[in-house]
Amino acid sequence: MRYYIFFFLLFFLLSCQLDVVEKEFSTVLKLPQTSSLSNLALVNNDLHISWVESSKDEDVLFFKNVTAQGNAMEVSRSSDWFVNWADFPGLTSFENGNLLTYWLHMSGEGTYDYDVRMSLSANQGDSWSEAKVVHNDGVSAEHGFVSSCQYNEDIMMVWLDGRNMLGEEYSDDSDHVHGNGAMTLRSAIVGSDGNISMRQLIDNKVCECCQTDVAMADCGPIAVYRNRSDKEYRDAYYVRYINGDWTDPRPLDTIGWRINGCPVNGPRIAADGNLVAATWFTVHDSISTTRLAISDNCGQSFGDPITIDSGQTVMGRLDISIHQDNIVISSIEAEKDTAIVQLDVFDVNGVRQQHYVVGKTSSSRKSGFPRILSDNQSVYVSYTDVFENRVLLKSLK
Repeated sequence: MRYYIFFFLLFFLLSCQLDVVEKEFSTVLKLPQTSSLSNLALVNNDLHISWVESSKDEDVLFFKNVTAQGNAMEVSRSSDWFVNWADFPGLTSFENGNLLTYWLHMSGEGTYDYDVRMSLSANQGDSWSEAKVVHNDGVSAEHGFVSSCQYNEDIMMVWLDGRNMLGEEYSDDSDHVHGNGAMTLRSAIVGSDGNISMRQLIDNKVCECCQTDVAMADCGPIAVYRNRSDKEYRDAYYVRYINGDWTDPRPLDTIGWRINGCPVNGPRIAADGNLVAATWFTVHDSISTTRLAISDNCGQSFGDPITIDSGQTVMGRLDISIHQDNIVISSIEAEKDTAIVQLDVFDVNGVRQQHYVVGKTSSSRKSGFPRILSDNQSVYVSYTDVFENRVLLKSLK
């Protein structure tokens, strides 16, 4: 009899724990079917979400002010976009609340000939300026994996730029076709009037198709990306924008992941004052691993990397946010034929405080990359639920 009572109590306690975790999340928004490729932004403290709806004829970029419960608003549509599961549009804003969106538009006949185009709105999306190409090289080549952050009254944009990747093509282990030259990392500053200035080279040889990210700290923008050495080591690196120039690239990790191709799984960064946190996916001793590094001096240095998770089910696809002095990281983990969207919460010392399961989706490329963002009250998670064929937005208070 005691054994039955023991197992009953154990089941009851576990059930209570699961109920508590499940009830922490609420579904804020279900976007229309065929929606995918979501991104999140805070505009004057209002949560905004952008996404793409695709048909066989064209792709349409939408956004919505979630906090104000606004209507979905169309930004642009075309049958000539480059639409990719890992490289997708985004929405950001200037200090004055004006909006900026960006997307990828085909520029030539090559499979990966596409430009980064941007458009601005001074009236909260009622109308948009004529699209403009961010880079100025005029070369039909790969340009994408954009990231952005507010920089004083302007916006700092960072992207991968393939203007040097010309010549005979080859395929790497990621099935991505490239030219023989090196992918570069570049930046530019966009003013609220649409003027583009301070175009700069950050790194002349980087991984070809991993996401970039940039965050605004008290000392200025800090960008992260996946580097590429001559010996094909592809580790996470960071640079700081100080007095109008980027610092020399420095590694977040010296694991030395050697891979003959791009893993399409870039690092992410968040900043709050002098607190900066970066997370990335890597492989160590043939084991997939996600890691975290924290800086309390505005990125002048980072502490030793902390392993978040490791194992054959670890997929990465990370994002990161700082919420009420905690560091929140989202990721995807494979589970048989499905995948779990999950959150891990760490304190500023890198000690894990909570682990949450947000929901389930597919482990295929269709599920894309979840995105997280926090305001003063909540942490928000957007992801593509492949089974419902739509983007879901959930919140954790």
